[in-house]
Amino acid sequence: MVQNIPPNAPLPPPEKKSRKWLWIVIAVLIVGGIAGAASAAGKKGETTKPATTETTSKPATSTPATTPQTSTVPVAPAPKTWQTVIDVTGSTDKQTGTFSLGSGQKKLLYNVVGDSFSMCYVYLVQAGHSLTQEGGFPIVSPTDPGPGETYINEPAGSYYLYIMSANCTWQATVVELK
Repeated sequence: MVQNIPPNAPLPPPEKKSRKWLWIVIAVLIVGGIAGAASAAGKKGETTKPATTETTSKPATSTPATTPQTSTVPVAPAPKTWQTVIDVTGSTDKQTGTFSLGSGQKKLLYNVVGDSFSMCYVYLVQAGHSLTQEGGFPIVSPTDPGPGETYINEPAGSYYLYIMSANCTWQATVVELK
C-alpha cells in the first residue's frame, strides 16, 4: 500500500520489530550451557567411596576365655599435588616436543614480561595435528604482562605447546593434579 505523504511532512516512526525470538534463543543457550556444564561436571567429578570400618570377631568357642574384637582403621589416601608436566620459557615463537596429559585436572600457568605492546599466544595442540596447516585457537592470550593461569579441559592424550610472541619474554608451565 502506497501512502501519500506531503513532501515537507515528517516521516512516521519506523515500526518496532519484535525481538521476542532473540530473548528465546538467548534463554535456550543459557539453559543449555548450564545443563551441559552440570552434565560435564557430573562426568568428570571424582567419586569417592565412604570410608568403612570393618569389625571382625572370632566365633565363640567352648573355652571360658573371651576373644577380643579387632577393628581396622582405613588409611587416608595421600593428598594430590600439582605435578609439572612441562615447563618452557622463551622470547620468540616456540614449539615444544610432545608430552602426555592424563584424565585428571590440568592447568596452564603462564607469566609474560613486557610492555603494553607485548603479545603472547599459547596454543595447546593435539599431537599429530599442525597448527599452521589446520589452524586453532589459543588456550590463553594475555593482554597484559604478568602471571596467570587457566584450566585445561582437554581429554587425556599427547599434546604439544605452540607459543607465538612478540616484544616480551614468557614462561609456560603445564601442571596436572596427581
